[in-house]
Amino acid sequence: MRSDRLVPMVGPVWSLVVDERLAVNRQRWEEMSELHVVTYAIDAVDAAGVFSLRPFEVAELGPIDGDRVCHLQCHLGDNSFALAQLGTAEVVGVDFSHRSVEIANARAERLDLAPRVRFVEATVEDAVRAAGTGFDGVYTSWGVLCWLPDLTAWATTIRDLLRPGGWLYVAETHPHAAAARWPRYRYGGTIAMFNDGQGDYTDADAIFEHPESWEWNHGIGEIVTALVGQGMALNWLHEHPVVAWHLNDPNLLPVGNGLWELPGSTLPLSFSIKATKP
Repeated sequence: MRSDRLVPMVGPVWSLVVDERLAVNRQRWEEMSELHVVTYAIDAVDAAGVFSLRPFEVAELGPIDGDRVCHLQCHLGDNSFALAQLGTAEVVGVDFSHRSVEIANARAERLDLAPRVRFVEATVEDAVRAAGTGFDGVYTSWGVLCWLPDLTAWATTIRDLLRPGGWLYVAETHPHAAAARWPRYRYGGTIAMFNDGQGDYTDADAIFEHPESWEWNHGIGEIVTALVGQGMALNWLHEHPVVAWHLNDPNLLPVGNGLWELPGSTLPLSFSIKATKP
């Protein structure tokens, strides 16, 4: 059963509420990490040893040979490994789930990518302390922004992680697509949505001991404004009629390379952003 509670981001106690909600989300992701070891088939993936970003991500990123990259909200590390295979000199993945970081570091050792690829446990707000500074790039993608209550803190972290001239790349599900898919999934990050339903995007029948979570469907304008407000220069914003997962929508069909589309539609299902620290 799904239960949605809509809570405005107002009032002097908001920071305390955020802490409680992040703790709830972390508990959920500890369990999801264990599930994803199986549903991501990481043993088979690691045995193959080949990792890749979505094709438009590679094209939009351009050459990143020799760059030091911080991967925010890295989960089990698949895209961190893909960045390494694109030629990055160093990748530091950051995730708030202890189990995710533990699994990802074990995978890096198994893939003979450590210490060039390593993972640290931290919230986004604490990423600078855990990962350091002076990065050439920050990468983050696919199902991550909805777990963040405060985009200003997110943008501040990105600015502080980067060296002058460093880049940010974001690829993410479009908030309009999410709101259209789930009518109770409100557009805009001023509303916090509580969910206590079972199931997972990789396994609809998954059962969790702690199914509770909080999400925020930040709008495109909010995301761009947060970045610009922290001094980042926007290079471009692109919208795409494809997305990196099925949105639990039977009308979406796979088109290869890990992408899904609504046949015949030009409506955006995802977006990408490139920004630079002056």
